[in-house]
Amino acid sequence: MISIKLDDTKAIKVIDEIAKQLKQPRKLYGELGEELRKQHQTRIKKEMAPDGKKWKPLQSWYKKTKKRGGILRATGELHNTLAYNIGADSLEFGSPVKYAPTHQFGAVIIPKRKKALALQGGELGFAKKVNVPSRPWLGVSEDDITSLEQRAIRHLNKMLERLNK
Repeated sequence: MISIKLDDTKAIKVIDEIAKQLKQPRKLYGELGEELRKQHQTRIKKEMAPDGKKWKPLQSWYKKTKKRGGILRATGELHNTLAYNIGADSLEFGSPVKYAPTHQFGAVIIPKRKKALALQGGELGFAKKVNVPSRPWLGVSEDDITSLEQRAIRHLNKMLERLNK
């Protein structure tokens, strides 16, 4: 009888290392967080929601006062504060700026202590309320998900290449 004896020591070592890496996915989550940041920054520049729809345009009275930047880009704060937090088994993404939820979901701003809101310090007049339309900036599209999956596969392939050396 002919027989072959396989030495699976290296294969088991590689599988053990992969399992260890997957139990501590910080590097993978870091790569995915960077990919999310890139996707969201691109969308903010394009002024579009994750589903690909363009945001509602600025109100004409407000547009006249803007000195630079497009929608949600006057100061660059939202764009520049996109961040992620890595947990033991999670990745959280968003922005800490106070107005982020207002633009994600829309809002009606009414005065708290006065009868009217002073638009641009009163230079543009006054209003009993201001409607801020929803301009969704946070979320992922099908293309984003595909891109994130491809990034994860590349990460795992690099890990395998490193371990097979």
